[in-house]
Order: sequence, then structure tokens, then C-alpha cells
Amino acid sequence: KALDNRIKDSFNIKINNSTNTPITSEKDADLNEVKKSLAEGHIMSFSGHHGGYKFDTVDGPICKGQKIVTSDEGTSGIAHAMTVVGYNDDIWVDINNNGRIDDGEKGAFRVADSYTGSGDNGFFWLAYDALNKTSCVKSATNAPKRSSAVSSEGFYGLILGDTSNDEAVYLEFTVNSSNRNEVEFKVTDTDENAEFTLYIY
Repeated sequence: KALDNRIKDSFNIKINNSTNTPITSEKDADLNEVKKSLAEGHIMSFSGHHGGYKFDTVDGPICKGQKIVTSDEGTSGIAHAMTVVGYNDDIWVDINNNGRIDDGEKGAFRVADSYTGSGDNGFFWLAYDALNKTSCVKSATNAPKRSSAVSSEGFYGLILGDTSNDEAVYLEFTVNSSNRNEVEFKVTDTDENAEFTLYIY
């Protein structure tokens, strides 16, 4: 139930951005904290410019044919929030198209995305190399405006828990809508002097 799984705390994991190529393999230390948080069951989210994502397909043998993002080619647009739901260090995509597995071509995060049209029914793989501003793969082609597929803020982790004992008041309601852009929630608190808006979504 939602009431038993509210946000109790949050944390931030940044990928080293002192270099344009912080990720050099699926075993890179910069990835370990994100993997550990996923293994511990935390929800991990990030934002990226989805409009610039270059989609390819996994070359296999694991998950062969599924959609994978290999880079952010720097197309301008609004940052879009997505959720990391897992990872697999054995996912392979032939980034430089030479027909063999090279350093930097293995490993990807599994991402859940509300933009369902560009992935596999709301999911896609995000190659670890896509976190680099410059690909670490030998002979890979880098778009002139390539940037990291994950914004400079990195990954945000959410720790869930039942916080109902810490709250004096909570509100529970159900909403059904075919268009989320037409939905707005407004919660107010009224006293004899004024009405205060607490939260708008």
C-alpha cells in the first residue's frame, strides 16, 4: 500500500564528472554505489534529455534485440525524469560496429520510462558508456554535441518506509484519468484568518 511505502529519506549519487570519460568498463568503481543501492531495494531516479538519446538494439546474447540507449547526442530539450529498476553487467551492444566485444561495450542499467513509444513498452537499457561525455570505446563515433545521458546531478535514491506514526494528518484519495496533463491536486489548510496552499501537483 502507498501509505506503507512513503518517502522516508533520500540520497544523491554523482558519477565522477572531473573527466569526460568516467566510465571505462562494466566493473568501474563509479558504478558500484548505484548497483549497491539497487541491490538494497532503493528506488533510483535520474533526469536526462530524452530527445537526444540514440537508441540501438542489444546485440546479445542476453536480451538480444531489446532497445538500448548508447549515447545522448546533445539534442536540446526539457530534462525528463526516469527510474532505474535494475542493471546487468553482461548486456552487450556493439557501439563501434566491429562485430566483437570491446572494452566499454558491456553493461547497462534497466530504465522504466513514462515515454513508452521509444523503448520496449516503457522500458529500455541505458548503456554504461552512455554516461560518458566522450565514449570510452575504441573507434566509437562521438556526436559533436554529445553529453552524458544522465544529468550532472547524477542519481537520486529514495528510501521508503512507513512514516504514519510521525504524521498528525494524512490524506488518501483515488483518481482516474486518461490524460495526466489534465490532473491537478490542490491541498489546502484553512483557518479563520487565511487559506494556505500546501501542495500542488
